[in-house]
Parts: sequence; structure tokens; C-alpha cells
Amino acid sequence: MPEDKKDKVEEVTTVSKEAYDKAQAELLKFKKQAEEFGTKYNQLSSEIEAQNKAALEEKEQWHTLYKKSEEKLKAIETERQVEKQKFVESHKVNAVIQTLGGFKKPEYNKFIDASKINVLEDGSIDDKSVTLEVERIKKEYPELVKVGDKKTLPAGAAKPFTEKSVSEMTPDERAQARRLALTK
Repeated sequence: MPEDKKDKVEEVTTVSKEAYDKAQAELLKFKKQAEEFGTKYNQLSSEIEAQNKAALEEKEQWHTLYKKSEEKLKAIETERQVEKQKFVESHKVNAVIQTLGGFKKPEYNKFIDASKINVLEDGSIDDKSVTLEVERIKKEYPELVKVGDKKTLPAGAAKPFTEKSVSEMTPDERAQARRLALTK
């Protein structure tokens, strides 16, 4: 190999097991410290908020306290509404998937139009709208739908063996069953 190419080749260095273990231990130590600082920060934030609330109460600034409480309540209500909407949407999608029999891949769930699925007053999902959505998907995207396994045998196939009860057997069959039982 030419000398100028040798200079360009980087040497691979290895790290000793002790150095790696030491770095790993320090990393764990720093992670633990970060968690402790986070906990202390949350605790101090709560204490400061409580002190501010107490100071406002002392100054009889109830109006300010009321506004802050209302803002918190609105934020919580908005968050709950978003969670509820996500919950309802996931139930709509699951209803379509169950009725459809599933997709070949989970990524295909995005082809479901959950806005077309109605929710009844009692909170249940309207089966008619689910059926319409399933039909739409089968029509527009048949290649995405999971094909069910056929579990029935063709008409000419042999039937599985089922033993007859003694009352259903003919006299010849009873005699044959008796001989078979005695030989065993």
C-alpha cells in the first residue's frame, strides 16, 4: 500500500474493560443525580406555588386565585377532551378492524376514515356506519385486507371419523365392534 494511503487509514483503538466499566458507573451515577435533581425541582416548584397561593390569600386577592384556578381547570378539561377523542377514535378503528377481519399490516389502519363512523347517544358505535366503512375499504383497497383461511373442506373430501353410538349401529356394525373390542 502506498505511504500516503497508509496515513489516511485510521487506526482502530480499543478501550479497556476497566475504563468502560468506570465510564458506565459514572454514567449511572450522573443519571441518578439527574433524577434526584428532577425530584427536588418538582418539590421546590410545588412549595413555591403553595407559598404564592398563601401570599395571595393573605392579601385577599381572591380574584387572582380564582382566575388561576379557572385556567388550570380549562387546561385539564382540554386535555381530558383530547384524551376522550383519542379513545373514541381508537374504538371506531378497532370496530372496523374487527368487522373487516384485519389488515395484512397494522400500518394500513390509516386507510380507515373514522369520521364516517357514528357514535350513538349511549356511547356505542353504530354498526351500520361500521359496515359501510368496511364495504368502502373492501371496494377501494381489497389488496390490503387480510384474507381469511378457509376452514371448510371441499364437498368431495372425506369427513372426519366420528364414532356412532350403539343405538345408531346396524346389527353387522355391532357385531364387528364387539369382535374388535374382544381382540383388544
